[in-house]
Amino acid sequence: MAAINRILLTGMGLLLCAATASAYNYHLDRDIQSLKSRGTALVNRYQSAREQMSELHHQQQVLDRAKRQLASDQASFDKSARAHQQQVAEQNQTINDVKNRCNNSNTAENTSGHVNHCDNTIAAVNAKSGKIRSDAEALQKQQSALDANALALNRQVAHWNRDQMLAISVFNDASTRLNNWLNDAYAFMNTRDFQDNIAWAHASKRCEDNGTVGAGTSEEQALYSQAEHALGCLSDVENARMRYYKSAK
Repeated sequence: MAAINRILLTGMGLLLCAATASAYNYHLDRDIQSLKSRGTALVNRYQSAREQMSELHHQQQVLDRAKRQLASDQASFDKSARAHQQQVAEQNQTINDVKNRCNNSNTAENTSGHVNHCDNTIAAVNAKSGKIRSDAEALQKQQSALDANALALNRQVAHWNRDQMLAISVFNDASTRLNNWLNDAYAFMNTRDFQDNIAWAHASKRCEDNGTVGAGTSEEQALYSQAEHALGCLSDVENARMRYYKSAK
């Protein structure tokens, strides 16, 4: 993707006298200005596309954390729901046991003590049943909230996916256009006319380029750095020519 290993000569063997190198050249000045204008716009567009990709990466991290939290919350809820179901099963067994012991017509067992015991037991069972029903309502509300969170998160993910597809398209287009501009810029800067002006403007240090990129540099950063380098070289030569025109008036 990045424009790697371009060669920009510095024209050190092509030194001309100041009058020759700096003579008014409409086509040269026009081409420098045009390349600078195009390059600046493309660099800005490319950098904006990079920033958008970076922002989407940050959003992805936020969404991933939200997914993990939702999964953790759902797992915790499922554990509570299983415990509740166990309570329901145990309570149903208790109710059946109480019915068997207390709902009978055996006169011998229907003593006042037995009746009081059944009444107290039934009251306790009913109270626990009420607590279990209340817990069930709370669990239902928790599940509804989890479902709503999952739905909202899925919508966010879908929106992010659409944004990512668009951002990738914009970034790839910006990369291609900037790379093509760099090819044009380096071809222009390697012309005899521009090379003569590099030497005359003492811009050799600013314009020299060994075509290498530091180890570990991403293609995206390499492309941006080379574009900045080319713009800097064009600017140095253009500024030197402008200063000469002013001094020659």
